[in-house]
Amino acid sequence: MIGLARVAAWAQGSSGGTQVTERDRRQITLSMVAAVSLPPLPRNAVEQVSASRSHRGRVVIDVRINEQGPFRFVVDSAANASVISADRAEALALPTLGALAVNTLLGREAMPGVLAAHLKAGALSARDVTLAVGSALGLDGADGLIGADLLRGLRLDLRFTGPQRARLTRSRRSDRSFFDAERPTVAILPARDRRFDGMIALGATVDGAEVLAIVDTGASVSVANRALVRAAAATPLRLRDGSDQGRVQSPSGRSAPALAMSLARLNIGRIVVSQVPVLVGDFHVFSLWGAADRPAMLLGADVLFRFRAVAIDLRRGEVTFEA
Repeated sequence: MIGLARVAAWAQGSSGGTQVTERDRRQITLSMVAAVSLPPLPRNAVEQVSASRSHRGRVVIDVRINEQGPFRFVVDSAANASVISADRAEALALPTLGALAVNTLLGREAMPGVLAAHLKAGALSARDVTLAVGSALGLDGADGLIGADLLRGLRLDLRFTGPQRARLTRSRRSDRSFFDAERPTVAILPARDRRFDGMIALGATVDGAEVLAIVDTGASVSVANRALVRAAAATPLRLRDGSDQGRVQSPSGRSAPALAMSLARLNIGRIVVSQVPVLVGDFHVFSLWGAADRPAMLLGADVLFRFRAVAIDLRRGEVTFEA
């Protein structure tokens, strides 16, 4: 089974490691999550969401495939598989691998697979890369996704001041001196089983309730299950059209409603983040993780963007935040 890959979609009316079985049949399982893009909450707590389909909030890097490009790929730290858009796969004439069995946010689906001879992005250089093929609609304008299957052992440096910058570099100790501002570092929790292999899980609480929190750089907004909402003091978000629901969408184009809510206080180690918008639903991915009945969430880029910089070092097993 290949774990989580996720792409950004929009609000309707608003705005574990690789375990391949029967490889000769080219059957691979990939779970994908789609999330809508919501702007930050206003400081006055009047919870309005503007109406726009936006690409804001996704971490994007330049990728070269078979020495061609660069192409714009979303870095998806909650993915254990990588994806390419159908038009890019066709233009590059990538060899097909047959159908891949796919667990999306909304259930089990099928997606075509292709093989890239060489893929390069910064310190990442990989050969014979299997890629699932997503629709242009599902990828929402991106050329593809770089998942955790290709991020292993690397470091993702994100800087949000000035022009947004994202770089894939080699693992190293964070540069700092005695005179630097404090940079809280949170350890990545060890995977309990193969379903979480490659996931960036952090210890977190919401209003005192322990939460399984997976860092998801490919999400423009965070996603939570109903168990978390029940355990926390969550309040509804009102969309501009007066409703409190958006929609989530899988890379295949399937969609489903999601409740828009706000978490008052999220604690990650010693870090406190207030007024966190989330899309809520008992989505297939939470059941896949065995977290249908326990508080769980995906920490989207909307949370990361509240910091000046974030460094995710997968070899060292730590996430460093710079306020």
